[in-house]
Amino acid sequence: MNPLTNYIRQQLQRGYGLNSIKRYLEAYGYQEHQIEAAINEVYGRRLSEGFSINPKIMIGAATGIIAIVLAAAIIFFWPSGSSANSFELSISTDKAAFTQGELVQLSLALEGIKGSADVKTELIRLPKNEIVLARTKTLFTGNELETVFIPEDAEPGNYLLRSIASSEGKRSVKTLNLAVGKKQEAIDSASKPPETQGLDNIDEMPQDTGQTPETIEAPVVTPPSGSLSNLNSFEIIEKVKSIAKASKQEAAGMCAALELEATKNVCYSAVGEEAGDRSYCILITEERAKDVCFSNVARILQKSEICNDVIKESRRDSCYINFATPPLNDYTVCDRIINQYLKQSCNSLKQLSALNQTNLAFFQSLLNQTVVSLNFE
Repeated sequence: MNPLTNYIRQQLQRGYGLNSIKRYLEAYGYQEHQIEAAINEVYGRRLSEGFSINPKIMIGAATGIIAIVLAAAIIFFWPSGSSANSFELSISTDKAAFTQGELVQLSLALEGIKGSADVKTELIRLPKNEIVLARTKTLFTGNELETVFIPEDAEPGNYLLRSIASSEGKRSVKTLNLAVGKKQEAIDSASKPPETQGLDNIDEMPQDTGQTPETIEAPVVTPPSGSLSNLNSFEIIEKVKSIAKASKQEAAGMCAALELEATKNVCYSAVGEEAGDRSYCILITEERAKDVCFSNVARILQKSEICNDVIKESRRDSCYINFATPPLNDYTVCDRIINQYLKQSCNSLKQLSALNQTNLAFFQSLLNQTVVSLNFE
């Protein structure tokens, strides 16, 4: 028998509750999917061992179940007196097929809520319904980009990406189907010209918006002297997040030890966001991931001038417009936006903010939908 399964069975026999056992195991490093699999095995074995039940108990239990189902149906389908407290979560990705070790850029949008909601995102292996990874973040009304790292050892096949938003006892659940294929062999970098961001790419350079952002240089990164072979890529990134605030140079050194370029990009982005230091975004080689890093750091530090570092115009506009939506409501960014539709929308928000809050909330929800599409261009 699996040692974890045996341990859970023993604790249940001693009278400990299932939630207490789960919290204890999570505190000692067990993953949620490992714990759930062991619990399923415990209860599966219990059912397979066979037992006898008094017919009267069975009738009583059946009656109770029917009553519960009817009560739940009435609560669920009975029209609510007010829909003002409901909210809606929407999720989207720029594609549906990925490879092992690849980064999934997930757009989360939350509408119809005051304040914030905790959003838990899970990657689930089908048809086993095995949770491969899970992460939780706090999301405010509007939209935000979330990064989900597909483990390098993930089995090729079909997966379900599920996001669950929870706030004040209410939930909104959305899912997406993904396909994961085998990782391709790395291409010799000598046969591929390096990507540049110099004058040859002048069409992609940020336009002058009247700001003079502080000049930044890429930090010097030194790989760690010790071996990280006992940790997989996902564990390294989680460790990087935990130490980045206290020692960002050490955290970045761990990123440098990663082999897969896409994983390095995720790691450097984590350092920049956790440490609140946009210089680490410069180390990211993929343009879109770099732009997302700058946008997230700008939001975390609440400094709109960092948006000027975003390379692509549409994503730069999206970075700026986020400052004009709750909870910041900073309309000074309107003049820095290039896209005429977004600029007009931003100015309209500015005017409505002083007039009619109901119309403002409706207009902001429409604007958020536009920003979600711009983030994936």
